[in-house]
Amino acid sequence: MTQIAGFVTALGTLGGALAGVVAAIGAISVPLLPILAIIAAIIAAVLLLKAAWETNFLGIRDIVTQAFDGIKAAIDPFLAWLRGEMSFADMAGQVGTAFAPLGETLARTWATIKAGVERAWLPSKSPSAKSWTPSKN
Repeated sequence: MTQIAGFVTALGTLGGALAGVVAAIGAISVPLLPILAIIAAIIAAVLLLKAAWETNFLGIRDIVTQAFDGIKAAIDPFLAWLRGEMSFADMAGQVGTAFAPLGETLARTWATIKAGVERAWLPSKSPSAKSWTPSKN
């Protein structure tokens, strides 16, 4: 019987020690939770981007590849000019040609933003606003 009593006493002591260890881990981990959440979010974002790249989700690989090709087309003539392999006029012409699609894209984007703002901020010019008249109470 004394052996069983000694075993139960040892378990009780071990349980108390484990409770202290759990409390210490909790006290340390609670302040770290926001940092761990940020790290987990970054890891999740990287994994999602990797999966999107591998499957070409929404054409992400095509878009990024096209963007880098455009950047390379603009930088290569500049580097050739720096090495003395090209005149400044030739370099400027090639860089301008490389940036032409960007200008067209920015112009379309600006037109879309402008139209959206006009619809939102100038409702009196919209066809539905003309049919509405405020009550005179």
